[in-house]
Amino acid sequence: MKQLVNFLLIVAIFFSPVFCFGQKIKVACVGNSITYGAGIVNREKNSYPAQLQVYLGDKYEVRNFGSNGATAFHEGDYPYVQTEAYKQAIAYSPDIVFIKLGTNDSKPQNICYQQDFKSNYLELIRSFSKLTSKPRIILLSPLRCFLPEAAPIKDSVIRSALVPVIEEIARKEKLEYIDLYDLMGNEYDASLMPDRLHPSSIGAGRIAQKLYEYLKPENYDPNPCTHPICGNEYRSGAGWKEGADWHAVSEEISQITSSQKLDILFLGNSITQGFGGNRRLVTYKPGKAAADSCFTHLRWESAGISGDRTETLLWRIRNGGYGKSEPAYVFITIGVNNIIAGHQVNDIAEGIKSVVQESKREFPDSKIVLFGLLPVGLEKESERRQKCDAIHQLLKLQNWGDVLYVNPTPWFTQENGELKTELYGGDYLHLTTKGYEVWCQHIKDVLSLISEIK
Repeated sequence: MKQLVNFLLIVAIFFSPVFCFGQKIKVACVGNSITYGAGIVNREKNSYPAQLQVYLGDKYEVRNFGSNGATAFHEGDYPYVQTEAYKQAIAYSPDIVFIKLGTNDSKPQNICYQQDFKSNYLELIRSFSKLTSKPRIILLSPLRCFLPEAAPIKDSVIRSALVPVIEEIARKEKLEYIDLYDLMGNEYDASLMPDRLHPSSIGAGRIAQKLYEYLKPENYDPNPCTHPICGNEYRSGAGWKEGADWHAVSEEISQITSSQKLDILFLGNSITQGFGGNRRLVTYKPGKAAADSCFTHLRWESAGISGDRTETLLWRIRNGGYGKSEPAYVFITIGVNNIIAGHQVNDIAEGIKSVVQESKREFPDSKIVLFGLLPVGLEKESERRQKCDAIHQLLKLQNWGDVLYVNPTPWFTQENGELKTELYGGDYLHLTTKGYEVWCQHIKDVLSLISEIK
């Protein structure tokens, strides 16, 4: 009898909506314009549900059921339960539901129904809990709003009148709850919320990462530097043509590298992007003349993208098709944006190691040269420099096999450890034209060294 019960239990689990073989775990993101991705360039790829899909991988199917202006209030000016997005979310019969409403409920014409907020919110929840898929329901708090108090959407109302009710509902109904209120910080940051209300693609990335870390799926990687994800940069300050986003820039690199054989391919972030190459979407190319001068008889291309970290470069190497260019040499310079993002030194070093391993798979016949990251921070005692040096200490201890590891720090620093200021811009991170000339000359020396070893 016991064996029969165990068998039936296994069958029940195996054929349940979440565990059925070959069936993806369906995730519904329910919400307002913040979920929809209003104002985000290329929102189909950069909204937080879209970015969450990349984090979760192929075993999940994440769908965006956000609706601009939606309220939890049934009597509000745009009730979510009356939207087409709501009907589609119910018909989707998800396995996991993230519900993120409340921001628009703070408007004067809506908050007048404050006494109904709890009951209306509960009705929405129960409409999902009644589904045959019996979804896991996770409530999300509204984000902090940075609009002035005179604006229709009021942060004071969100904070004092709505967030506490959502927390109470989660507690009493024994539902999961994720507090996103302070996720964008305590002070306004234009890169995260350009209009003070809606997250940018970068801000949406923060939400996606938070949800991924909460779910901890089967492929969960606790090291943010080694889990391949798409980038979410979008700003014109990234050195791109106005309107271009990370995906457009990444796709252009794939088109270029798939159409020609190369002698040299540079992989990296904005510092590598500064070489420019033949990329039309890149508008700032302070290193192109130096590279053209040093590598006159070589076909080279820059596959650097502003803002890239080890994890985003990992994704590009894995998905960009760069191997079609069959480069003779691959130069890797990555990691500084991981420092800026606040990642741990050990994690960054592991991320760089993962980039090298992925490069070896993608470029099996290429000579790979790892620079790690160029020195940053004016003084040797600066926090960024200390992290940079600590990463190089870890890289130095690795057995790189047939990969050549070269620490470029001495090329850009004086005897006392300070940066050579004429080689850097005012941020002590990006190179000047002179800096690229020095870098290219040393790369030329490295190529000569490799030739001598051969």
